[in-house]
Amino acid sequence: TINVSDVVEALPSLTPQFEEKALLAFIWDRRFEDRIQKRIGNTAFNHLRNTIPPNWIVGEEKYFSPGMPGGVTTSLGLAGLSRSKRKFVLKTSGFTNDCSWTEGVHFLHTLSRQDASTLLSAAEENNRCLHVVQVFTKPSSDNNIQYSDSQGVHNMLGRVRITPYYGNRANQVGKLVGIKATIVENTNKIHAGTHSINTAIV
Repeated sequence: TINVSDVVEALPSLTPQFEEKALLAFIWDRRFEDRIQKRIGNTAFNHLRNTIPPNWIVGEEKYFSPGMPGGVTTSLGLAGLSRSKRKFVLKTSGFTNDCSWTEGVHFLHTLSRQDASTLLSAAEENNRCLHVVQVFTKPSSDNNIQYSDSQGVHNMLGRVRITPYYGNRANQVGKLVGIKATIVENTNKIHAGTHSINTAIV
């Protein structure tokens, strides 16, 4: 007989390898941008630059192509900026138990300077995994979504995230096999709304 609580304690999360956010920093890293642009072409490169928010790996700030904001040279320096200039998200990257869902996601502009400094210092000193800092962009508008359940028809004024899924089997490699829409309200964290709607797009 297997005790489920023992298994959860013994095994790491099954998804850390799928939560590797540091890969998204490569498109903004001056060490890789020319190589990526030549490999995928200008159109695809520019599309990725327009789609992926500017972000860098903590400790690799000097390679951030647009340059660090506010005259700072390290991620820790962000803590000294005013809240209005500190609109960034600190995220734990992959291969650790706090990289999934909303764990390891911190909106720096919502924190005091001391709290932001504490988090950023810990990220710089942590050698177990990578951390990334991403520019925070508030959605331009919320969407009014109608849904129904056993209680009737309701409306949710929320934000929508579109998640594409690609196949990796021999006959599906790189093929779009499905798209999921996640709608949340009253939060900037996509997985932490008072309630959320997950639905397939067909």
